[in-house]
Amino acid sequence: MSVRRLPLINDVLEIKDLIKHFESGATGEIVKTQTTYLDAVCSFRSESCSPQKFRVHFRGKREFLLGKGGFTRLRLLDKHPLLLDYTEPHIAVQLISTVNEKQLFREELALAADKIFDGWRSVEDYNFMPLDEFLEGSYGILMVAPKPFAEAVMQAAERSGVKLRVSEEYPSKGNVPLVLLLDEWCVVADDFKVERVD
Repeated sequence: MSVRRLPLINDVLEIKDLIKHFESGATGEIVKTQTTYLDAVCSFRSESCSPQKFRVHFRGKREFLLGKGGFTRLRLLDKHPLLLDYTEPHIAVQLISTVNEKQLFREELALAADKIFDGWRSVEDYNFMPLDEFLEGSYGILMVAPKPFAEAVMQAAERSGVKLRVSEEYPSKGNVPLVLLLDEWCVVADDFKVERVD
């Protein structure tokens, strides 16, 4: 019995077509990562289709978190907590009071981050210095963060008896990228192209 390869036009596959195979039970393994692409070996559910190696190119990459390893889900999204950095205006949040209950305030900020970012980002991603160090001084710019998170931080501060003030707002960063998720791995970029690698 001969094994067949996934049909491609000029060895190029639309990312959405590759995603469909993962919706039908395909699995993959990232075998190489570079700043502009990743290589993955994908196994398809059909026994007559042999594992194939693909290169996923990132155009206009904004950020990534990649490593070598297996994945079972491949998704391309235009709405995701990671994209708030690119879709929402950013707000500078200033601390204007002392923080008497530092541990409570830290916990409230962590809960706000989990609520907004679902574990993809943390408070520390938006602070200019480590939070513990900042809280010792008690005054100044606490963070510059996407508006939904800044609003959640304001509510957390109110629950903690801490006074904050919005000091500036910056517009969103232009065109909205997409996020490619490979289980826990991710790439945020403007576009993705897939080609087969022999």
